[in-house]
Amino acid sequence: MKLVVLLLIGCSLCMPLSQPATSDKAILKILSPSLPSQEPVVKTWHHDCTNTSGFQYGELPRRFPIGMSSYTAVNTEGVLESDGQCLYTANISTLQGDYSWVYYGPTFICDLLDTFPVAGLRNFSVQIELINSNPEARGAAAIGLFDETLSPVLVASCRDIGPKAQGDLTWMYHPRNSSFFYLDLGRDDNNYSILYIDWNMNIVNSTLSATYSHGQGLWGKIPAYPTLNSTIVVENDVEYYRPIRYLVLTVVGLYGYEYFPIPPFRFHDIYLEYEIGGITDTSPPLLTPQPDREYIQGETGNTISWECYDDHPYRYWLFDSLHYSYSGMSLSEEGFWNSSRFDVSIDGLRVGTHFFELCLQDRGGFIVTDWVEVQVVEDPLSNFVSAYLPPILIISTVALVCVLDRRGRRETARLCGDA
Repeated sequence: MKLVVLLLIGCSLCMPLSQPATSDKAILKILSPSLPSQEPVVKTWHHDCTNTSGFQYGELPRRFPIGMSSYTAVNTEGVLESDGQCLYTANISTLQGDYSWVYYGPTFICDLLDTFPVAGLRNFSVQIELINSNPEARGAAAIGLFDETLSPVLVASCRDIGPKAQGDLTWMYHPRNSSFFYLDLGRDDNNYSILYIDWNMNIVNSTLSATYSHGQGLWGKIPAYPTLNSTIVVENDVEYYRPIRYLVLTVVGLYGYEYFPIPPFRFHDIYLEYEIGGITDTSPPLLTPQPDREYIQGETGNTISWECYDDHPYRYWLFDSLHYSYSGMSLSEEGFWNSSRFDVSIDGLRVGTHFFELCLQDRGGFIVTDWVEVQVVEDPLSNFVSAYLPPILIISTVALVCVLDRRGRRETARLCGDA
C-alpha cells in the first residue's frame, strides 16, 4: 500500500502545475493525429517529358489564378501529347457558359509516388519553352505542386501577356486560405511570388527552380538577365506541414470578349527532390464556438473564453470592431499560439454593439475562426432616470417647495401662538 501511495505522489510531482483546457473534441483529434513523423529519407522524381505516362486529364475542384494576374483558370477539355522530346497540349476546347476575361484549358494531374510536407521540398525544377512569334496570341503555361485537396501550393508559370511578344515568368505560392491573407490582412500577390517581366519575350527556354530553405522560407530562381534568385514567401508564412501530393500541368488560352490564339508552350523536363518522413498535417484546429454576450455597462468579469486545440499549433489573430477599419473589423492583436485557450476581457466597453473574431492557424495552413457579438446596455435604473430626468426634477422641486412651505407655515403658526 505504501508503495502505491509513493508511486502516485511521484507521478503527481512529474505533472505540470497547469494544463491548457481541452474539450472532448480535442481528445478525438489526439486519437486521430496527422501523419506521424518518421526518419527523413531523400527521394527524387523525374519526368523527361518524352511520353505522357503518369498524367491523367482531370478537373480541379476550384478555379485558381495563374501568375500575378486577376485572371483565373476554368477547366475545359484537351489532350496531353508528347513528340518524344517534350509535352504539349492539343485540341483545347472552348468555354461553355458565361465568362469574361478568364483563362481556359485542360489540366493534367499526376498523383506523386509519395506525400511530403512543404518543409521537405529540396528542389522543384521545370523547363518551359515558348516561341512567342505571334503578337496576337495570349495564354499561359503552368506547372505546380498541389495539396491533398487539389489546391495549388507552389506554381511556376510562363505567360504571354500582351502585344509585341510581351510576357512574364513567375513563381507563386498559394496559401491554403488565400482569401484570409488577401482580404483580412491586406496582403497581395507580391507577398507570395517572384516575377520576371520581359517586354520583348520572343523566345523562352528556361528552367525555373524552387526550394525550401530552413529559416529563410521558399526560394525561387528564374533565369533571366540578370538571374532572379529571391524569396517567394518568407519563413513565417510557409505552411511547413502542408502536404504535397499532386503535380498539375496546364496550358490555357485567354478569353476576353473574343478568343485569342493560344501560344505554343512546351514542357521539356520536370524534376523533383524531396524528403519523406516529415510531419504532414491534414486536419484543422479545433475551436469551440462561443455564444454572443450581453452585459450591463459598468459590470465586470465579462470574458470570452475560447476552448481550442491543435497538435501542430502556430499563430493567432484577434480582430475587433473597436478601432476604425473599412470592413468594420481591425486587427488588434496577433502572435504565436501554443494550443492553449484564449480568454479575452470585454469589460469597460461603451454602450452599443461590438464584435470580436479569433482566427487560429496551424502548421498545415488550416485557419479556423469564430465571431462573437457583444451587446453592452445601460443600467435599467440609470436608463429610467436619464429618460425621465426632466419630470423627475420638476416633481422633486415641487415636492421640496411644498415641504418647505408647509414647514414655514407651521413655524409661523407656532410663533404666533407663542405671542
